[in-house]
Amino acid sequence: MEKVEHPFHEHPVTLKEIVVIDEESLDCYGCGNGISNLERAYVCVEAEKGCSSRFILHKRCGEFVRKIWHSSHSEHPLYLVDFRRLRWHECDLCRHKFGLELGYRCDRCDFDLDIRCKSVVGRDEVIGGDQVRELQHPSHNHPLLLMRKQPTLVFYCDACDTPDQDMAYVCSVCEILIHKSCALLPSLLPTNRHRHHHHLSLSSRFPLHHRDFEYKCAVCDKDFDLECWVYYCGDCRYFAHLKCATSTQQDNFSSNVNQEEINDADGSILIQFPLEASDISRELITPFVIREIGKDLAASCIIDMTKTNASSSSFLFDHHKHPLSLICHKDDIEEEEEDEDDEVQMMKICNVCVTPISSPPYYECAACNYFVHSVCNILPKDLSSSSPDQSLQLYGDCRRHKKHKFTLSTRSDESLFNTDDCSFCNYTTNGILVYKCEECRMKIDVKCASLPSSIKHAYHPHHNRLIKTRVVEEAIMYCYGCRENIDSLIAYKCTKDGCDFVLCLSCVLLPRSAIKREWDKHPLLLTFDASIDHPSDFYCDFCEEQMHPKSWMYHCRPCDNSYHLSCLETTSGCYRNIKFGRQVEFDARLHPHPLTFNYITLQKRCCICDDDVYTYKGFECASCNYVVCLRCTWTQTYL
Repeated sequence: MEKVEHPFHEHPVTLKEIVVIDEESLDCYGCGNGISNLERAYVCVEAEKGCSSRFILHKRCGEFVRKIWHSSHSEHPLYLVDFRRLRWHECDLCRHKFGLELGYRCDRCDFDLDIRCKSVVGRDEVIGGDQVRELQHPSHNHPLLLMRKQPTLVFYCDACDTPDQDMAYVCSVCEILIHKSCALLPSLLPTNRHRHHHHLSLSSRFPLHHRDFEYKCAVCDKDFDLECWVYYCGDCRYFAHLKCATSTQQDNFSSNVNQEEINDADGSILIQFPLEASDISRELITPFVIREIGKDLAASCIIDMTKTNASSSSFLFDHHKHPLSLICHKDDIEEEEEDEDDEVQMMKICNVCVTPISSPPYYECAACNYFVHSVCNILPKDLSSSSPDQSLQLYGDCRRHKKHKFTLSTRSDESLFNTDDCSFCNYTTNGILVYKCEECRMKIDVKCASLPSSIKHAYHPHHNRLIKTRVVEEAIMYCYGCRENIDSLIAYKCTKDGCDFVLCLSCVLLPRSAIKREWDKHPLLLTFDASIDHPSDFYCDFCEEQMHPKSWMYHCRPCDNSYHLSCLETTSGCYRNIKFGRQVEFDARLHPHPLTFNYITLQKRCCICDDDVYTYKGFECASCNYVVCLRCTWTQTYL
């Protein structure tokens, strides 16, 4: 019989079949459980010669090795110890109090592991050296056996779905193959400041209760195989591939950017989007004017206008029938607002770029609710083809000529029904000025024309440079904001090699915040991931449909209000470039009171044709709740 030395007995032991006589009680020195009759066990070779300890071990307990690495405590190795020599210890997983038995321990961390623990991944694991040869994994009903590395065998791991020639755990019944490294992953991944601020749980398939929506890996932004393993945080809807969650690389999370990524091609600092709507004239349009006509000329134009009109009460504006007043100082605003009731005061919207006016200087015609930013009055008359951010390659070929010729075009100020469709963002605008190609009639609104060649965006902070590019028809690219296909449109794309991040112009120009109703306590913030620390579902407060937790939305966390981008139609939806509020007096046959061009929310149906007008453009009379659609207004006016 082969003799084996055991660390906790002074004599060698040997494996033999045990015969229990007269129901004799024989307890295993390792686990404390009884030895069955005719069971093979390790016994002391000196037992028949008078060994006083009657040392005996189950075959399994006798084959435990001195040192193991276990998934429940991956930081340090665990060493086999005799808890008879230690007191007041318990298993850190199942809380079993140790008695007269063996177990594994890490003295450095005071971590103890019961060899009989049912909570560990490998309850019946037979451990040899540093290799777990047999594993009872909670993801599978049958034992998994370790298959030695075979250079000629390439397999796909059923856990991470990647090909490899590494050692694998195999189920001989189900033909399942799992990387050794995947099989020994901890069931709970500690917090990692570069990944996620909560523990991540290991699931052997994509959780069923999160399959209502499609999710991307939070690290690599790739799709999931729903039958493969995943690390996730249910409260935050954070999901990551196994290799992504356990990777030590931090390239995608590095905040270090070089100076070239911070500055534009002309050396100016990149504009960071999203912008507040009231900041667009200062942060976007003003730099555009400076790039096109020069900083000195732009400054002198504004100074000259201020000096010329400082003493006069009016200014003739080419695109409006009435003279405009120049508001140069905040004192002018205060004097004006003293004459107005607080309830009558309203936001001033520029009639050129259709964005709010937050501060002087600007022009106004108070009678017509007509306002113009001072910088919008000195827009360049045409777009320079030599400007780096106005490369004609971005616009494509002109139908009649190879090069577009964009000039500043005026829409009739008197027209209530004419609008222009921007060829870049595909939104309709009633701003009085757009850039139009003289040959093919392509139109660009002022905001899209002002966009620089490079920007940075808060949604993609790790690679701090996005360049303006044209997406060709053959390319299939999806905007990371709206997740819509970008087909033959201008977009901003990340310059980092291997990064396919891209945003359409519509998402780039979304305002940073919005106010839904005048009685709302807080503004709605453009939120890229509202699901962080928000375990409950999201429902749009306008359409009442359930929202994808990871979709861009306008969200107020204190009030837990959420809106689809398209449901805030005047802020981020189809009417974002439409200025409402103009008051018009029509023929008395239509209505005896003045009507206001507005986004209809007073009535459900038109008072003339009975068509649905709710949340559409139309005219309304606030004093008598009269509402008329655009078609009926046009018919009554011109026919």
